[in-house]
Amino acid sequence: MKNANWTTFRVVLWSILFISLLIHALAIAYRWWDFDPRLSCRHLTRWDDWISCMHGPSHLYVFYFELAVGIWFAAGTAAVLARMLGPYISAIVPGGVVAIWLWARIHYWNEHVAPYSIIHYRFGIPDPGIIFYFAAWTGFLAAYIVAPVGAAWLLGLHARTQYRLGRARVKLDAQAADVF
Repeated sequence: MKNANWTTFRVVLWSILFISLLIHALAIAYRWWDFDPRLSCRHLTRWDDWISCMHGPSHLYVFYFELAVGIWFAAGTAAVLARMLGPYISAIVPGGVVAIWLWARIHYWNEHVAPYSIIHYRFGIPDPGIIFYFAAWTGFLAAYIVAPVGAAWLLGLHARTQYRLGRARVKLDAQAADVF
């Protein structure tokens, strides 16, 4: 690729990472804003009850925050592995994230879309509204989960390629200096 193409590629990947970070921040902020302060977990004395309370629907921002931390940890791991290892070995992390995401979407389809379609006259045939809802959430979750890991992995591969090209140029320059 030419230098201008690499620059465009890098800008697109950094934009994807920034948009993903913005989506994470907005999702956490919305759930925090939606929090009802009357629901408190302070009265619980046992750790398991307290953790269950914090991961319940009233404290959904905690779950979103934990998920975001895990996703960005996976993105950092994918970037480091892509920088240090070959592309086929380092593809394990983004491939695993995509596999888990696809499995979760298929499971959601089988458990929540197909059985609970229009029960009155066509059992098993999903309603178009449910399909639209499923497609919208699939896109949102792709931006929330898959995009940061994929973009970080591609940035790591780009850094590896640029490093190797720089070393090749230095080696060629050293060989050219030896000739003269």
